[in-house]
Order: sequence, then C-alpha cells, then structure tokens
Amino acid sequence: MNEGLTSAAARIRGCGAAVFVDVSALMELAWTGIANVTANLAREIYRALPEHSYFFARGVVIDPAALMTAIEEANGAYLEVLLENGFAQLGSIGDFSGVAAATVGLFPNIKTAHRFFDVEAVVFHDLSAMLMPELHQGWAAHVHTQALARDGESSEVVCCVSEATAADAKLYLGLDAERCVVAPLGVRPPPGEEPAQRMNYAVVLGTVEPRKNLRLVAEYMLNHGDLADRIALVFVGRKGWGQSFDDVFGELTINSPWRESIHFTDFVSEADKWALLRHARFAIFPSLFEGFGLPVIEAMAAGCPVITARSSSLVEFGLPDEMYFDPFSLSDFGRAFRHMETMPKNTMARLGAALKHQAARYGWAAFAGTLLNAVAARLEARERAALTP
Repeated sequence: MNEGLTSAAARIRGCGAAVFVDVSALMELAWTGIANVTANLAREIYRALPEHSYFFARGVVIDPAALMTAIEEANGAYLEVLLENGFAQLGSIGDFSGVAAATVGLFPNIKTAHRFFDVEAVVFHDLSAMLMPELHQGWAAHVHTQALARDGESSEVVCCVSEATAADAKLYLGLDAERCVVAPLGVRPPPGEEPAQRMNYAVVLGTVEPRKNLRLVAEYMLNHGDLADRIALVFVGRKGWGQSFDDVFGELTINSPWRESIHFTDFVSEADKWALLRHARFAIFPSLFEGFGLPVIEAMAAGCPVITARSSSLVEFGLPDEMYFDPFSLSDFGRAFRHMETMPKNTMARLGAALKHQAARYGWAAFAGTLLNAVAARLEARERAALTP
C-alpha cells in the first residue's frame, strides 16, 4: 500500500472516525471519467480502512462486498439491479450517523449532501462550466457553476486534481489555500505488455462535444487526404452534444479519401480501450480545457506517445514541447501530427518507454492518500479545538 495512504489511514483510525464515500457516479451503465475516479477512490479507501469505510448512493448505504464486485467488473448495471431489488442495502445513511466519534463525507463529484457529516471533502475536477460555459449545454453550465460555489463553501477540504484547477478555485471561487489540496488523479493499467511492433493507426480520444475539440482533427484530415494511405485513425468516445456527429465528420465519412481509413468505436470497455492504446502508433487528445486529462496519462501508461493541447492542466504532464500544440491552430496541430508520423520506430519505442515510466508516478493510492491526509488534518484540528478551553 502507498506510504501516504497507510499514514492517512492510521490518522483516521486514531481520530476514531468513519469515512463515508458517495458512489452515486457508479449508478451509470457505462463508466467513464468521474465514474472511474469514484471506483478507484472507493477501492483504495476500502483497502486502507475496511472497518472504518462506508459507501452510499441515493441516501442508502451499500454492502461493500457488492460494491467491490461491481467495481472489479466495471459494471454499474449490476449495482443498479441489486439496489432496485432491495439487495446490497445496509440501511439509510441516517441509520449510520452514530457509528463513530466523527464522520467524514467524501464526494468525488457534485455533493449530494451538505453539512451532514462532521468533516466533508469534495473533489473539484475542473471549473470549465464557470469559465467556459459556451462549451457546455446551458442548463449544465448553470447547474455545475452553482454546485461549484455551494460545494466549495460547504466543504472543509476541496481536493483539486491539478495545480491549474486549484489556481482556478482560489481565483474564481475565493477558496483559501488552507482548504485546497492538490491531488493528481491516478492510472491503473491492466496486466499486459505492449506489442513488439505497434500497428499503423492513431487513437483519437474524446467525446464528440465542443470542449473535446475533435473538429480540429477532422479539418486537418480533410485538408490532408494523402495521409489516408499511410495511417488510419480510430476515434474512441461517445457521441455527446452540441456539434452533431455529421457536422464534424460527415464529409470525412462520405466524400473523402479517409472513408476506409477512419473508424469510430463509440463507447468501449476499459479492456478494449487499453488494447487500442497499447497497439496504437500514437494518440491524439486535442481538448480545449481539462481539469486533469486522464486520457493523456492513460496513453502514457500504455507506452503510447501522445500529442495534446497546450492548455489548462495538460501542460503539467511535462511532455516534450514538440508533443504539445495550440488547440486553436490547424498548422500547429499539423506540425505535432507530422512529428509523430515521421518519427522513426526505434525513437518512438524509446519515447513510449520513457512516458510509461513517467506515468508510473500517478497512482490511485497516492491520490486517496493525499485526500485522506487532508481530511485527517481537519479531524485532528477539530479534536484540538474541542479540548481547548
């Protein structure tokens, strides 16, 4: 177990506290982004604090054995069916309010309760809804902006997944530095080795929505049909909102040389995603704004070189400068694309190995440990205050 997580767990036990984790995000059928964060956080906390951790959704405390089974299978439907049929329910969350001297509420996403627990911590992934509302649906931007302000104000610990997100939270929400803790997300590649020789395709990661900026890739492809004979592109991600699929990719799939060299997977399982990354020549992540950038670190962990936008938190990965591009510049994207396309295979292999080594620094146990240590500090301060005349 990670040393930081072991230390944090000991401090939580020393305070006689119980930790409640909101796993509402795991009710989704297909797990992406925040659901995967929630699953990994829940797994690490249960490993570190099996006798002191509880998990809840929709006001119901869930049997941890059932939850861990759902997490290992990455299957929200399994959990949904259990709860709908009255299985895996240990009671309402109110029934557990007196199980410990102090209670902690951890919210990996928007909080579903406020000031219900003695100490509450929320994870802030990004402030894009507030800072770039045009990249979100109108109702979503409004709801998430309100939630950011409300959740930040009602939490003793605000866990920001990058330095960029922490800076935004302090600047635009007025959060004091004492409550903000930076805890980069982790990566957990499944067992398996990269192939001896990668296949001749690039993986493009991201949902079809304005923020993911897939139009930049589509425009470049339209202007460079000659590349279709040299490399294929595989788009991995769901069809989202805003720009319709046909608006972005219609011309490519009907009237261009790319018709036979472009593939769309829609949502894929975790196993399939890792297989695609491990066999790809390189990956592309053109997003305009990210709070962390899980797809980038996943590509790195798969030993897959990746080009990405020079924006927001993505610069914190410290990739070689030539692997970054201006997300608003077609020519600069083309420079980065050509750099990858023309890179010798032996150079590409060395780069992939270096990126994989770099990604190993990002672990879910370290993420959970940083969060729990910040919570433990609050619990200890609370104890000291209670003892002070």
